[in-house]
Amino acid sequence: MSKKKQGEKDSEPIGSSGEGLTPSQASEEDIYQAMKDIPGYMDITPAAAKNLCGLAYEHAQKRILSMQAKEIMSSPVHTVREDTVLVEVAQAMDRTGVSGLPVVDSKGGIVGVISEKDFLRCIGGGIRSFMSLVAACMNRKTGLDLMVKGRVARDIMSSPPVTAGPETSLYDIFELLRLHGINRVPITDKGNVVGIITRDDLVHALTPIFLDSGSHIIKYHK
Repeated sequence: MSKKKQGEKDSEPIGSSGEGLTPSQASEEDIYQAMKDIPGYMDITPAAAKNLCGLAYEHAQKRILSMQAKEIMSSPVHTVREDTVLVEVAQAMDRTGVSGLPVVDSKGGIVGVISEKDFLRCIGGGIRSFMSLVAACMNRKTGLDLMVKGRVARDIMSSPPVTAGPETSLYDIFELLRLHGINRVPITDKGNVVGIITRDDLVHALTPIFLDSGSHIIKYHK
């Protein structure tokens, strides 16, 4: 799978028709492996065909869950330095169309992640969401310029960052997002950011499995 640029919209996802993983999305290898799972001589009866389709479906699910981060990550990645002033961070996020960015030090090593949530936490005053910020601005209850003046990325970023390696499975990426309650995982190699996977990227890749049954994620993980 070719890498996409950060902020780039995905093409139509697997199973986007709303039917989940379909037989047409099972590869020849999935079908071959399914045939090997059926002991003895296989007579193509309706029952055998149904059994074969079910096994091929399971192999396709296993294959998708075993995909690695490097196969779906966005690369190259937009980053900001830890000493970047918050106004410039916000402008960078707006310009690139993302809601969070990895924060790096002077040597390019990742030291944190800064997101919209971090900005909302920085603003405080009961601001918990974008709409509460809009409401506060409309009521002129904010002094945003004063709240961020003189502050830089390191002051509000989430640190240490939750990261994964290029060969991390999609299942493990899913678990990182779920357990830490985050929306993105920078992919690093020797401390340097080489890609990023967002919740949207993962949902796009796992749509067939989620639509079919969330239990498959546990069932097929080994």
